[in-house]
Amino acid sequence: MKLGRRGFYAVLLAAGFVLTGNAGAAAEDETAGIDVTVQATGAAAQDADTGVQVADETQNQIPHALTPYQTENFELWDNDPTRAFQMMAAEYRQGLTPGNYQNSRQALYNLDGRFSRVTMVVGHIDGERDGSAVLYVYKDGELAQTVNLSSDMMTQKLELDTTGVKQLRLDQTGSDAAYGFANVMGYGGHNFVAEMSQVVSVFSDGAYTYTCKDCGYSYGETIPEQTECVPYLTPYQTTNLYSLEETEDTLDCFYVMGKAYYKGVIPDNYQSTREALYNLGQKYNSVTFTVGHHDNERTGSAVLRVFGDGNLMKELELTRDMMNQTVTINTVGVTQMKISYEGSDSNYAIFDMSYESVETWEHNFTKEVLLEATVGQTGICTYTCVNCGACYTEIIPAVDD
Repeated sequence: MKLGRRGFYAVLLAAGFVLTGNAGAAAEDETAGIDVTVQATGAAAQDADTGVQVADETQNQIPHALTPYQTENFELWDNDPTRAFQMMAAEYRQGLTPGNYQNSRQALYNLDGRFSRVTMVVGHIDGERDGSAVLYVYKDGELAQTVNLSSDMMTQKLELDTTGVKQLRLDQTGSDAAYGFANVMGYGGHNFVAEMSQVVSVFSDGAYTYTCKDCGYSYGETIPEQTECVPYLTPYQTTNLYSLEETEDTLDCFYVMGKAYYKGVIPDNYQSTREALYNLGQKYNSVTFTVGHHDNERTGSAVLRVFGDGNLMKELELTRDMMNQTVTINTVGVTQMKISYEGSDSNYAIFDMSYESVETWEHNFTKEVLLEATVGQTGICTYTCVNCGACYTEIIPAVDD
């Protein structure tokens, strides 16, 4: 993980970003909508029913409310205490209901392999449209379960084995129908908040602490110092694409499968053809990048193509419900790499670019004074590598009288 000066400030501003889920400390019982409050102190949590302290190894049984990273024709309910929907006269405040009456609806959840099972309550919304429908449940793109829905059905608890599953997809077909999916809970994962406790620099390691909002479990991570200079590969020219660099503005990012990215290329408009050109200069043995659908943006399909010196090297189909795809290209002897994708009314992102280089770089620092030293007052200056963005800070001694 390499953070330049701007990336460092972005992380400082973004500290506290929830990495998975959107649960608070209180979750509703899946069947009755009754509040089940989980209180945690340190690394141990209390059992919701008995109040007995739960050991670390059983914490993964605490329910974590799941929030989809992308929806289509669904309305999202996120435990707002001021509103609820009803199924069989029971109130629910978390889950999904129809956002309109289109024939198809979809919700995508990024489980990232962390949840051993997922549960939800499925039923007809009281007093709403009574057309029949079908729910299709997909695990990593494979159909796992089909549920027929009717207006006179009783609410039922759906329990899914999601061991190792990265993406859970709910597709519902059926127009003029109103069905709810309530209390969508994951078991086996944690709802982590990240906090930076030590800034990474050229001369010292950085450190993060990750704490679960639901159960209090926490762990630390060390970020190695930036002794190695590894520039990020950016395009020298783009067409209908916007290239993001590291930024001090935490809003200047994009989301793919629920995760924020601050570097990469995304559509600048909705033309059919988009291109990014990279000058490899025969200095790279291979280039690796990831492509995914930009969350909750336009959903048309597209075709991605990668060219090396004009020769087609990779072709990939892109769809709105795709999981992230990592692409590695052999670029030995390649001077120019072109990444393009065609497909109007679509929005896909290219990010996490890395490479194997035949060259090595050395840090080349430029100095910027952030605060001038005055009489009796120290100043601050930063040094930033123009090649890779690595940085460190120095204190400027106060001026003598």
